[in-house]
Amino acid sequence: MKYAVLLLALMFVGVATPSMAQMLTFEFEGETIEVAEKLHLESLEIKRQLGDKKGISASLTNLGLLSMKQGKIEEAEKLHLESLEIKRELGDKDGISKSLNNLAVIYFEQGNDNAAIENFCESIILKRELKAIPNLVASIHRVFSLIDKEEQGRYNKELSSLDKREFTAKENCWLNNIQLMDDCMNNVSISVGDIQKIVTQIIHFCNQTTINDIDDLPVEAFYVATKKLIQLDAPEEAQELAKQALKWIGNRKTRRKEELEKMINSTTYNSV
Repeated sequence: MKYAVLLLALMFVGVATPSMAQMLTFEFEGETIEVAEKLHLESLEIKRQLGDKKGISASLTNLGLLSMKQGKIEEAEKLHLESLEIKRELGDKDGISKSLNNLAVIYFEQGNDNAAIENFCESIILKRELKAIPNLVASIHRVFSLIDKEEQGRYNKELSSLDKREFTAKENCWLNNIQLMDDCMNNVSISVGDIQKIVTQIIHFCNQTTINDIDDLPVEAFYVATKKLIQLDAPEEAQELAKQALKWIGNRKTRRKEELEKMINSTTYNSV
């Protein structure tokens, strides 16, 4: 709790960085989401009194992330939309791109793929302008399974032209996720062994980095690959991937959780 109070104080005086402030969005030092939410609400109230638009937007974003973590999707959407409006007023392109990304994730969870694609793609355009390469790769990774083959091809061409010498394990993980989805969706001759080879690479990169955001994890790639393994009549391999994806999801409420659980049940029945 002492750490939380100190961090909140730093937020009030404008010393805390965005990444430090976002730490309040997740559980830490035994604190609960409720404590983090209370702190962000207190911070938001003070920033509104001060007329600190940038600070208001940041607090709204953090509260939106908390709401998503709690499964309050409609509330999260409202908070992120308000934050986005302020960022547009301020001309904060980096902030706009992040808010669009957050909204895209919400629309995906709601099953509104068209809105998710629209927001992801607008975010990608801004990240391209800002030359925010890691974030660009992250957004392409998130939207890839939702777009058609032609659009996937354009993004693959763009990714192939990037200088990857400075890429960390996280960016390489995303690139392998994209490759896995691309091969499972578009390569008719892909084999079970081909899928397992890419999966091994993904797990390798995941083990080399820390990824806290569920949307940055290979859940969608493993979902797509699980479907393909079922089509290839490889129930045991499909179960293994689905179980790993569910392990990453944990107790979070996500769109893919129920679908992956159904896949495990169907493959269990078929393999008996």
